[in-house]
Amino acid sequence: MNTLDETLTYNTSRKEIIITEYGRNVQQMIEHLKTIENDEDRNLAANHIINVMSALNPSIKENSEFKHKLWDHLFYIAGNDLNVDSPFPKPDLEKVVELVTPITYPKNTNYLRYYGKHVIEMLNKAIELEDGDTKNHYIALIASYMKMTYRVWNDDKISDDVIIKHIKEISKGKIIVDKILELHPAQDNKAPTKSKNVKRKKKKRKPNQPGIQN
Repeated sequence: MNTLDETLTYNTSRKEIIITEYGRNVQQMIEHLKTIENDEDRNLAANHIINVMSALNPSIKENSEFKHKLWDHLFYIAGNDLNVDSPFPKPDLEKVVELVTPITYPKNTNYLRYYGKHVIEMLNKAIELEDGDTKNHYIALIASYMKMTYRVWNDDKISDDVIIKHIKEISKGKIIVDKILELHPAQDNKAPTKSKNVKRKKKKRKPNQPGIQN
């Protein structure tokens, strides 16, 4: 009977995952791909793996050259040691390293991870915009997204002042705002609409007129 140590393979003893978005299974599939001797079978398997990678990393489809990026990632995971018929030239691994390096929060803002990496990407984009209405509206959208994300992890609401503080910290002080532009005016001050269920007052019936039957 095998012992627990013999039957279980711990992650610490496995190879490091090269691109975390695709996980260990894709990495193992690519390792197996390199062992396929038949060229036709190997090319077919490579295209199947590309489809799997696309499904596991849907955000990459936002890039206009996402197919090219998928093949770059395939070669990068394989260590460029892969003989397949790619529709694109083999990538320069040093350039691919820059593309797959995960976005990290500043060291002093690790406690803000519940906002997700998309907030960093959006704030980096906001930094590039010129000051004006477009930038202010974009920051307001980011703030609205941050509030929504915060509520997923916390039961209580978060104030604009705290959001402003977090935006400053995540952007490393490159975005400083005094207040968050209000996208949706508050509805509290509006007069309530009358309910359709309110009973209408019955109109008094006029006395019968000549020629009109009851």
